[in-house]
Amino acid sequence: MYVLDTDHCIELLRGNDGILSKLESPGEDIEIEVYTTTITAAELFYGAYRMPNPEQRINDLFIASIALSRNLTLVTHNTHHYERILNLCLEDWME
Repeated sequence: MYVLDTDHCIELLRGNDGILSKLESPGEDIEIEVYTTTITAAELFYGAYRMPNPEQRINDLFIASIALSRNLTLVTHNTHHYERILNLCLEDWME
């Protein structure tokens, strides 16, 4: 089991291949358990809140994090709110 600090979480969100390769399962029946702390989560949300994009609201970050953590596609008409979030799958059913 692993617990990731803020810097590794940021790199994971950026799609860092080195970090992603560490998280790839070494076998079909083996799962790697990865955790973070509430302090790291707070640091991530604080950093995201300070982003220069005023469109990026804190609630959007919570929604995106849930979608990413569950490997879900987020259905929204406000796709521009999520453009800066890497690896987030978006669909707009109102197009």
